[in-house]
Amino acid sequence: MKRAIQKSTTVDTIGLLEAFEEFIEEKEAQNKSPQTIHNYRQTFEAFCKFNGFDRHTGVESVNRKVFLDWVNDMAQDKKPVTVNHYLRDVRVFLNWCMDDDHHYIEKPFKMKEMTMQDTKPKAFCDEDMARLMERPNLKADFPEWSTYAIVCWIMDNGSRTETVCCAKMSDVDFKNKTITFSHTKNRKAQVVGMSDALSSILKEYIRKWRYDVEGDAWLFPNIGGEQLTVSGLRCAFKRYCLSRGVKQHNVHGLRHMLHKCWTGAYCRYFREAVLPLDPELQASLTTEGISPELRACAVCGKAFLPEGRQAYCSDACKAEGNRRKSRDRMRKMREKRPGGCYDLPPPKA
Repeated sequence: MKRAIQKSTTVDTIGLLEAFEEFIEEKEAQNKSPQTIHNYRQTFEAFCKFNGFDRHTGVESVNRKVFLDWVNDMAQDKKPVTVNHYLRDVRVFLNWCMDDDHHYIEKPFKMKEMTMQDTKPKAFCDEDMARLMERPNLKADFPEWSTYAIVCWIMDNGSRTETVCCAKMSDVDFKNKTITFSHTKNRKAQVVGMSDALSSILKEYIRKWRYDVEGDAWLFPNIGGEQLTVSGLRCAFKRYCLSRGVKQHNVHGLRHMLHKCWTGAYCRYFREAVLPLDPELQASLTTEGISPELRACAVCGKAFLPEGRQAYCSDACKAEGNRRKSRDRMRKMREKRPGGCYDLPPPKA
C-alpha cells in the first residue's frame, strides 16, 4: 500500500537560537562590522539568560511581556542610555523575526526606547584644552608625542577613534593638504582638508618618530610599531591627560570641543560673519541672563539690538529715514499754504 507524502507539523516552527544564527548569517552577508556582530551576540546571550531560554525554546515564546520584563529589570541598576543600547540590539533581531520575509513571531509588537533627560556633553574647558594642545618638550617620549599629534588630529577634523587607529602614512597628502579616511563608521571613504597648523605638527611628528617607515605603515602605532587599538588609544589618552593635570580623559570629548571651537559660538568666522546677521541669536549667545529686547528698523523692518533710542539698524536706513521725514514735513507745509505751495525766501539783491 502506497503512503501519501504529508507535510511536517513542525515546519512552521523554529527554535529561538536557530533563528538567531540565521539572523547573524544574514548580517554577516551584509558585511556588518565584527563589533556590531559581537554586540548582537552579547546582548542576545544576556536576554536569553534572564528569561531562561535554551536551544529547546521556540521563537513563539518571545512576546511583549517577556521583552518588557527584561527591560524593567535592567532599568533597576543600569542607566537609561545603557538600557537603550541593549534594547536596540535585541530589537533589531526581533523586528527581523516579525518582518514579512520571515514571520517567525505571529503577533508583532512594538519596542520603544526609554525616555531620558538630556545631559550636557562632556567637553573640556578652555584651560584643559590649552594644556592638552601644548607642544611636548624635547625630552618627551613617543607615547606623549603620538597622543599629542592625535589630539591635534581630532581637533582638526573630528575623526572617531576607530578612524584614528586605522590612519596610515599614505593617507596624509601634504602637497594638497588633504587626509583620506579609509575607515569610517558608514564604511565610505572620505577626503577632508588639513589645516596648516595640523600639517606642521604632523611633519614634525613624522620627522621625529616615523621617518623610517613606508607609506603603508600606521601613522599612529603603538610602542611596538603595530596597529593601535581603540582601548590602547583610550589608555594612552588617559595617561596623557593625567600627566598634564587634566582630570577628564574622555576621547570623545575632543569632538565636542571641535564643534565648540570651529562651528560653535567660539569660532571667529561665526562671531564676525554669522552672528551680526542674526541679532537674536547673537543676543542669546553673547548676553548673560535674559536677552535684551529687539527692535524693528523703521525703514527695512529688520530686527536689531538698539542702543538707547536708536530707531534704525544702519546708517543707510538712517539716511533714508531722514529723507522720508523731510519729504513728509515739506508735504505738510505745502498743504497748509493756499494753492498747495509755500513761499520761497526773497532773492538776494
